[in-house]
Amino acid sequence: MAYLLIATILGVFLGRFNINFYFLLFTILSSLFLFFKSYSEKNKTIFLFVFIIAFAALDTNVESMEKYSENQLIKDNFIILSKKDNNYIIKENSLLGDKYKIYSDKSFKIGDEITLEARVKNFDSKMNYYGVDYKKYYLSNGIKSKFKVLNIEKTENISFTGKIQEKFISRVNSSLDYYLSKRNSNLMKSILLADTFYMEDEDIEYFRNIGISHILALSGLHIMIIIYFVDYFFKYFIKSKIKRRVFSSILIFIYLFFLGFPVGGLRAFIMSITLFFSFLYKKKYSSLNALCLSAIVLILINPNIIYSVSFLFSFTSVLSINLFYGRIKSNFRDNFLLDSLILTFSASILMLPLNLYFFEEFSILSFISNVLIIPIISLAIILSFVIVIFSFLAIIISPFLNLILNLSFYLIEIVNDYSFLKLSFYSFNIYFVIIYYVIIFIIFNSEKLRDFYLLKDLLKFYMIFCFVFLLIFNYVDYNTLKVDFLYVDQGDSSLISYRGKYYLVDTGGYYGENYSPGKIYTREYLRGQNIKEIEALFISHFDEDHCEGVLDLIDDIKFNRIYISYIDDNYILREILNKGIKTILLKKDNLIKLDDNTFFKVHLDSSNYKNPNDRSLVLSLNHFNNSILYTGDISNKVDNNIRGRFNILKVAHHGASDSSSEAFLDEITPKEAVISCGIDNPYNHPKDDLLERLNNRGINTFITSKNGQIRFVFNKDKYYIKTFKDNRE
Repeated sequence: MAYLLIATILGVFLGRFNINFYFLLFTILSSLFLFFKSYSEKNKTIFLFVFIIAFAALDTNVESMEKYSENQLIKDNFIILSKKDNNYIIKENSLLGDKYKIYSDKSFKIGDEITLEARVKNFDSKMNYYGVDYKKYYLSNGIKSKFKVLNIEKTENISFTGKIQEKFISRVNSSLDYYLSKRNSNLMKSILLADTFYMEDEDIEYFRNIGISHILALSGLHIMIIIYFVDYFFKYFIKSKIKRRVFSSILIFIYLFFLGFPVGGLRAFIMSITLFFSFLYKKKYSSLNALCLSAIVLILINPNIIYSVSFLFSFTSVLSINLFYGRIKSNFRDNFLLDSLILTFSASILMLPLNLYFFEEFSILSFISNVLIIPIISLAIILSFVIVIFSFLAIIISPFLNLILNLSFYLIEIVNDYSFLKLSFYSFNIYFVIIYYVIIFIIFNSEKLRDFYLLKDLLKFYMIFCFVFLLIFNYVDYNTLKVDFLYVDQGDSSLISYRGKYYLVDTGGYYGENYSPGKIYTREYLRGQNIKEIEALFISHFDEDHCEGVLDLIDDIKFNRIYISYIDDNYILREILNKGIKTILLKKDNLIKLDDNTFFKVHLDSSNYKNPNDRSLVLSLNHFNNSILYTGDISNKVDNNIRGRFNILKVAHHGASDSSSEAFLDEITPKEAVISCGIDNPYNHPKDDLLERLNNRGINTFITSKNGQIRFVFNKDKYYIKTFKDNRE
């Protein structure tokens, strides 16, 4: 079965290319014909392998076809599938209709039928080296694109399936809210409904810090609870074990349907069905084959699921347990605590590089918390199901359930006090992930490879080489000045890193439609770099697209100092001051030295101007003979007062027409210019006349909406430039 999974994945990647539809169809039919005609098992395997590749490629081709084009005006009927705040997932009103995402101030229920008039908007692709690729994220969940709502109305009453789904969710909410404390209820609703929306961010972070966030995802644990529940409570009513298993499978399918078929739950369901049929037909059950089969089914349903982090984590953890738990446990005696540790360690073997690659951290505390806390919460899940289903038992069970949940939170907080045991790293390169798996393969197959002495010597040489390379790389990287102009949509943010310290010029940010670029872009980028402390933040001015993002960072990132160019009575500055962060007012000619050859310098006194944009902090970063000039949102009424030569210009006001006058450009004579603006921004920045002024002077211009993140790397008097989009291409 493993080779069929490999064929499926190969087919998905092959399907990304525009291969002729009829060629793939011909390949599918001919390989299927040859499979049934062939008498050789070897040939059958080859033809089946080709069939799966071609079928998966065709499936991917069909799935990637866009029904709607960007900015297309549509008007059609849809059904509300799920909701979170004012964000809705909707589906076309047909059995196999596609799913889309919308935002609306109007309130709807799950199952409501709506008439929608909207414009089609594609999800943004990844634009920075670190952060979430929202396009892949939504596609992996089967959501094609998003709609910008122009008009939306409810047309009919809630659908039958929607009514049942709404009643189920209401039942879970009302039962747990009534009998449990708020914090305990939020936790159990998140687990039972597979949606962490109910939990406070602080509690989610607690679970993540100690390596037990997997309990919040619907997985095999939930499925096994339902199976054992049916077996235990219905054995007196349904004598046949087969009928009980059929009944439990139906219940599980309905439960998953209500929750939108989460990946972990669907994987466990397919594996349980495979186990059932193995028992039914008296065939030997292989958990690895069942795991591969469930992966194949899910990939064929939605080829984009291979980009889903939950898909990768769910399958990798189960695979790791299957491969290593038995091997390791055979060396020890039976012991509950030891078995729990071995289980956690077994899952961690293959999960470690994925944790480092996606989350830049691995918690040693997971070994402790999985032994102490997971059994308690597992019991809480069982009792919560009982409360939801048998309300007459709730008054008896709920005090005990509250008690054990309070105990679990108490233990979680204690373990979190030792968060220094959480190992944090820079994001792992995909090549390091591959190399890690190769090393694990060699270690666990050392006996089979014991005659390959050359391979062992090569491995030793490679490990020594990597160690020396990392030492040299870290030394060079430490002494290198890097300046990153981040894509933060229609806003500004630049990260400077030098000698182990980090500096920010603006944070990005905006308001409206439950959307925060500071959280989506800036915070995710800093997390990806494992940056927890900013030496200095320079706020150019208090427009939200330049500094509102600081509110998304202020609880996660330590700011040692914040520099401003003027004092203003606004909620952002008030929050900064309330946090007790040292805030310094800058004036013309102020210097902030990083070392003898690297410093920031202020070039204008903003107190001379009244317009908020013209009061922007005009700041240069100087390193040996190179310099970058940051100009905030100043207009051409101000820029003619700036004197000096600068290699790189951060163009003011996102490339507006009234920025970077001809006289200003002739005065500072930059070689490169950077414009920060959003894709399809409503202001049509950058303006053509501004681009013409830059082009006429031979200035090499980079635009974040086009190039993505723009990085300047300085080595004393030299520097080189790379951009995220161009580097990817």
